[in-house]
Amino acid sequence: MAFVFAMLWYDENVIKDIENKEITLARAAKKIGVDLVLLFGSQADGSNRRDSDFDIAYRSKKPLESDSDLFHILMDYVGSENLHILNLRDIKPLTLYEIMRNCKVLYAEDMLDFYNLRAYAFRRFEDEVKPLYELISNRLKKQYLS
Repeated sequence: MAFVFAMLWYDENVIKDIENKEITLARAAKKIGVDLVLLFGSQADGSNRRDSDFDIAYRSKKPLESDSDLFHILMDYVGSENLHILNLRDIKPLTLYEIMRNCKVLYAEDMLDFYNLRAYAFRRFEDEVKPLYELISNRLKKQYLS
């Protein structure tokens, strides 16, 4: 019986620690004007190794004076200095698609904004690759149907 109680106590404390970290991240992100923080790459899809870095993308309402404040906030959140941070406003459509495809939301001021951004990324991806698919299709038709 004591073992079961100890496990329940441990689980409750772990959950409280996670909730506290999430609250701390949300408050700190909001304070510096960041409205979206996403984990992507190997840490998000489960293919990470012990030495894998944390790939994190963010979006801010206005340009940040410095990424160092955000870096320290995220370093405390993930418990590692091995971070790679990208500003979602500075990346190309195909990179945005790759991030949005398998990301995990660490913080979103408004989840609707996240879903809208994800839909936008998927539409832009289609727009970017459509000419390539048409080119391949035309070549295959020419090669095999002529």
